[in-house]
Amino acid sequence: SRDYVDRSGYAFDMGRQKGHEKGLEKGRKDWSKGRSFDLNRHDAYRDADDGYHSDYGSKAVYRDGFRRGFEEGYREGYGGRFSRY
Repeated sequence: SRDYVDRSGYAFDMGRQKGHEKGLEKGRKDWSKGRSFDLNRHDAYRDADDGYHSDYGSKAVYRDGFRRGFEEGYREGYGGRFSRY
């Protein structure tokens, strides 16, 4: 149904937003401490459910969005030095 499509899009967008915030924070921290570029070091990236609320819709879709946002934020926070990991 259309409602489901809208809700799943919302879940992705909310996940991406929350993931970006968290990734930016973790990327900056890793860069400042001289750590290697590594998304998988972080529980938040692996779990990808930080900030999830059932009102957003599908948790699986939220996780997809969260990981996408986390990767983008992490890359940005790390100084944009890597086009991919």
